[in-house]
Amino acid sequence: MTKSTIQLPKEISEIVNERGRVWEDYDNLLKRVEELNGLSQKVDGSGTVKNITTLTSQNTPPSEIIQTIAELQKEFKNIENTQSQISMSESEIQKIKQRMMMIYIGAGVTIVIILFLVVSAVSR
Repeated sequence: MTKSTIQLPKEISEIVNERGRVWEDYDNLLKRVEELNGLSQKVDGSGTVKNITTLTSQNTPPSEIIQTIAELQKEFKNIENTQSQISMSESEIQKIKQRMMMIYIGAGVTIVIILFLVVSAVSR
């Protein structure tokens, strides 16, 4: 980018810079809205809230939205991890059930063999 040789008065320069910051904030908020729309599909929005606490000390809509998205993503990650742990536990339970079934079958076969040997020894 080339530098302009036009010198703007300080007041106009500040206004132009502020305008740029406002548009950057607007673009960032549009991205946050897209993120919230994506996250909203994972949350049931049918409840009501009487008191809404602030999440940031700034207490501005952009900072609250950013913090809300971060909190939601953290909570969804926690839910995902918990679901993964539940799935692993269910898998372990199935393995234990299979081992127990094998032990029951083995014990049954052993008892049948012992009874067969006892009955055949008694009948001689």
